[in-house]
Amino acid sequence: MIVPTAKRVILVGHLREKFLGGKDSKVDAMVSTKDLDLTGKIKQIACSRSDAIGYVHRDPATAKLFVSFESTEQINCGSRCAHLKGKKMEFVWTEIYKSLTTT
Repeated sequence: MIVPTAKRVILVGHLREKFLGGKDSKVDAMVSTKDLDLTGKIKQIACSRSDAIGYVHRDPATAKLFVSFESTEQINCGSRCAHLKGKKMEFVWTEIYKSLTTT
């Protein structure tokens, strides 16, 4: 319902830390993963319809804001956009949206 209302839609959410495995599971080791904190199938629907999913964080040493489109064992990220795919970069809108021009 939101997508037709604007040229670009940006959804901002929180991560939930999820623990997989343990003594009640078939997996022996505990594995920690961070996942988008949405309930039910809405998480899969939102992620499958997204062009990019980035993990935004602040570097404690420099206090700069970064966005990562790199998937790791703990965090699922990525992008269909070639200029973002597998990259970690400083959070700069004109680098994320290459079609934006500053005039």
